[in-house]
Amino acid sequence: MSKSPVCLEVELTASDVMSKDPLTVPVSLSLHQLARVLFENRIKGAPVTNAAGELVGVVSQGDIIGLGARESDAMDEGPSYFHTIESEDMDWYSEDMQFNHPAESCVADVCSTIVFTAHPDTPLLEVAATMVGHGVHRIIVVQDEIPVGIISILDVLAGLVRCRVESMQARV
Repeated sequence: MSKSPVCLEVELTASDVMSKDPLTVPVSLSLHQLARVLFENRIKGAPVTNAAGELVGVVSQGDIIGLGARESDAMDEGPSYFHTIESEDMDWYSEDMQFNHPAESCVADVCSTIVFTAHPDTPLLEVAATMVGHGVHRIIVVQDEIPVGIISILDVLAGLVRCRVESMQARV
C-alpha cells in the first residue's frame, strides 16, 4: 500500500470546503464604513459587489491602509497610514479614526478588480494550484457571478487533511 502525499481517492470541490454566504460590501460603501464592517466582523477583506449583487472586485484592510500611505507619501508627511484622535496605541480600527484620503472616498476607489474565482464544482486541487500560482490567500466562489462562498488557504489545508483522514479510515 503506497502512501499518497495528497488525497486523490476523493475529489473534493470548492463547495466542500468554502465558507458559505460570504459577507460582501457594495462598491459605494465609504471607506470609514468599510473599516467598521471589517473590524466588527473580524475579517481582513471582503468581496465587492455591484447593485445586482455581482462580484466586481475584492477589498481588504490593506487597501484602506494603502490609500492613506500613498496620499501621505505624496504630501511628504511620512508613511502615516491613518491616525486616531484619542490614542495611537489602539487596535487598527477606532470610531475616531481619521484616514488620509478625501472624505468622499469609497470602496470603488480602492478595491482590486483582479479577482481569482472558482465555481462550486471546481476541484479543490485546482483551487489550491491557483492560490499557489498567483500568490493569493483567498478565492471567491461564484455562481452566475454572485459570490456564494470564499475559500482561504486554511480551508484548503483543512479539506486536504479531512480527505486524507477519511481515506485512511476507509482503509481500516
